[in-house]
Amino acid sequence: MNRKEKLKFTMKLMLLLGCVGLGAALYGLVYPKTTTPWFWYGFSGVCLLGVILDYLDYRKLK
Repeated sequence: MNRKEKLKFTMKLMLLLGCVGLGAALYGLVYPKTTTPWFWYGFSGVCLLGVILDYLDYRKLK
């Protein structure tokens, strides 16, 4: 795997993790005794920030 393929893979993985985090945060808002939604909002925000930074790096390699 070269650098472009690794960046594409990490972008897809972080996007998937970000979506899972948003889903868990919404679940925590609906059922507040089950999970802490603010942790999941932060988790998904960090994942989506990673996707943006990887995309900017990927765009330079094109």
